[in-house]
Amino acid sequence: MKALVKTAPGIGNIALQEMPEPRPGDADVLIKVAHAAVCATDIHLYSDSFPNSPPFILGHEFSGVVEEVGRSVVKLKPGDRVVSENTPYACGTCKICRTGHPNLCPKKRAMGIHSDGAFAEYVVLPEHLVHILPEGISLLSAAISEPLAVAVHAPLAFLQRRWRKQRAPARCSWWAPMRMCL
Repeated sequence: MKALVKTAPGIGNIALQEMPEPRPGDADVLIKVAHAAVCATDIHLYSDSFPNSPPFILGHEFSGVVEEVGRSVVKLKPGDRVVSENTPYACGTCKICRTGHPNLCPKKRAMGIHSDGAFAEYVVLPEHLVHILPEGISLLSAAISEPLAVAVHAPLAFLQRRWRKQRAPARCSWWAPMRMCL
């Protein structure tokens, strides 16, 4: 498959290369990438001004269709339209991970930065990071759901902290405001 690869440390060092098609493990999902968006992080990776671990396939904002699932995958099936979280590898044991924030884990290995990403024909990710798209959201729009989720999460997190201080129930869902935007 063709993929955009950060081949080595340093400015530039990005090339379109032929790479082997990834294979899903037992708990993984093989996704055929439909759309991928360029993020500011990708520009920083080109200029080598963001910590990274080459060689790896770039890209972490994408949408796609499930092509194949591992033997222990239960929530997804071939044909599902999906997006994913972009931190496939976190320790899972630190306090940050245990409180539900693996994206902040100091040992995380984010896709398209420290592990293979979505600027390719296919990407493999663990099932628990992959989310089925609601009906009515196009694959094109879904490709930018990750930056939209970041933009939506910040004010929701602020409101939840404020509500906790006031001892009022916090009832925030990330899909509701995202759905309005997509």
